[in-house]
Parts: sequence; structure tokens; C-alpha cells
Amino acid sequence: MPDILDLFSTLEGWEDFPEQLLTSPDEPIRKARLALNGQYDLKDALTAISEQLRIFRQTWRAFKFDIVQPLNPSSDTSPEKFKRMGTELNQLAALLCMRLDDPGTARYHLMSALACDPDNADTAFYLVEFYEQAGEFKAAFDQLDKTFGDTNRFDRYFQLFRLCGSIQEKSTSAAASCLERLAVLPGARQYGKLAQHAAGMLKGIGQPLPEQAQASLLQQGMESIHTQDFDQAYACFSALLDENPMKGYFWYLTGEALSSIALTMTGSTPPEKDLRRQRLLDTVQALQTAVYLEPAIPGAYEVLIQCHMQLRDAGAALLYAQVAIKELPENTTLQGLYARTLLFNGDRQEAEALAQQVQAADPGETYSATTLEALLTR
Repeated sequence: MPDILDLFSTLEGWEDFPEQLLTSPDEPIRKARLALNGQYDLKDALTAISEQLRIFRQTWRAFKFDIVQPLNPSSDTSPEKFKRMGTELNQLAALLCMRLDDPGTARYHLMSALACDPDNADTAFYLVEFYEQAGEFKAAFDQLDKTFGDTNRFDRYFQLFRLCGSIQEKSTSAAASCLERLAVLPGARQYGKLAQHAAGMLKGIGQPLPEQAQASLLQQGMESIHTQDFDQAYACFSALLDENPMKGYFWYLTGEALSSIALTMTGSTPPEKDLRRQRLLDTVQALQTAVYLEPAIPGAYEVLIQCHMQLRDAGAALLYAQVAIKELPENTTLQGLYARTLLFNGDRQEAEALAQQVQAADPGETYSATTLEALLTR
């Protein structure tokens, strides 16, 4: 810990000192980023970043003792600016140290970055990468789960599942342990089933399905959808998903089957009403994953937006409608559905204008037609 003499040593040549810190990091930061992309020497980049961190620490001490503002009131020395700078410099130093196989120093810089900004998501994800690289797999899983917090967002479970896959390349026993933890997380839904299946496979329980068996499952699932045997369709598509968890198309088929099951539940009182809501939430998770993995599946957006409207989540319906037309701007069905979500959100004028535009381009499009009908009756 530096003493008071270290603080006063920073006063020499102080008039130019804040500017040296606040303008000069750009070049070292640029070099660090180039080095991380393989376009500059890692050690030279780390040396430059380390020098900036030395200056940063001196300046931060001076700021804390109210020396900076009185001596140079024109400088931008707000606490927020210092925190942002300290966070970025320490993040880069940590990443460079990780590339240089210096885990001890990398850990120090990551903890320093957290001290500057405890809520910085990038630092949290870098810590996950560090723990995984260092073989601290439980800590990596804990840190990633902590980063997302107590939320049922699909990407929490998706990222945890993907981390388990990455851990598997280094330790099958550690991956199985993490998968078992994922399987029992509240709200994991389909990811819980996937994790349970994957953990079992790592422990030698069961065998991968051959391609011919998977093709047969796909055909059986499609036939079940046609005959409206949605439970059987879900069983087929879910089994395919167990074998292909990173294929968006199988997430879409699973979500479509779940949505169809939900639509058959017409009861308005518990427990059927509650079960229907759970099936709709299962559908949302599956379809959010589908469009994340494969953003150009039109049917996935259509069912996802409808599910959000059935759940009375107008904001989410509108958000995914906007994403859908951005990804598939020529799809008139999605444009018509966007008009419908605008009306669902109370934007009558914009909904009418878009619905008329879609009808002019595609008179047979039903969402825009029903939107215009609804506008006439309200």
C-alpha cells in the first residue's frame, strides 16, 4: 500500500499530468486490441498498458485526495471517467496476460477491473473465460450464473449450457457436474431436459442416435403435427433436440409442437389455465433460442410473437416483430403480424398505415386484413 509520500511525488509537473493520462491511453489501447487480434506483439502491448495503469493509479490517488480539481479545474476528472478508464485498462491487461499464460497477473487485473466497476458485464464474462482457462470450472459456472442473476431469460440457460460444452473439452466429469446443476435450476425448462440428457451421456447412460434413427424421428414428428398428435410430435422433436442442441431448426420444431399443445388447452380455470401458461413459456424459450441460433426462420418469429400476445406481453411481442421484419424485410406475413402487434400496443394510426401498405402489396395476407377489420370495430 503506497504511503503519503507516494501521493505527493505526483505533484511534480502536475500542470500537464492529467492531460497525459486522459489523452494518451488511446494509442496503448489500440495496440492492445491489435495484439489481441494477432496484429501486434503481446508483450509490447502489455508494457504500454501497464504504463498507463501506473499513471492511472497515481492520478486516482491524487483525485481521491482532492488534488486534481484544484490544480487543474479544466480537466475532466469525474469519478465516472476514472472508473471507465480503470476498468478498460485492467480488462485489456487481463486479456493480454491470459494470452501470455500469466494467470496470476490476469486474475489481479480482473479483480482490479471489478473494483473500478463491480457491475461491468464485460469484466464478468472475462472472469468466466479466465476461470475456465485456469481449470476452475465450478467457479466459471458460478460466475456466469451470477452474471445473469435471478432471471428466467433464455440466454442465461443457453450460455450456461454452452459453457458446459466448452468445459467438456477439458474435463468430462466437471462438465457432467455442471450439467447436473443446470438441470435443476428453476426456469431451465427445455434446457433442464437437455442438460439432464447430456450429463447422462457423459456418464455412459445411453448412446447417440444414428442418423437414420434421427431421420425417422423427424418424419414421425412431421406426421404427428399433420394428424394433430402434438404430444407425440413434441416427443419426437425433443429427442432430436437432445441430439442436436445447437440447431435452431429443431428448437423451432420443438417450440411449434409446444405451442400447439398450449392451444389445445382451452380451460379458463386452474389447473389447466396455469398449465397452458407454462406451455406458452416453454414455447417462448424454445423459439427465442431458435431465432438466436438461426435468425432467418420465418415460422419461429410468427409463433413467438403470437405466444407473447397470448401471454399479454405487448412489449416483447412488439420487440420480436421489429426483429422479424429487420431479419426478413420482404416477408409480408411478418409485416402483417407487425401491424397486428402495433394495434395490440395501442398504436392505431401506425398499425392502420402498415396494414394498408401490406394489403396493397399482398391482398391475401391475413394478419393485416384482420388488423384493418379490428380497427373498424373499435
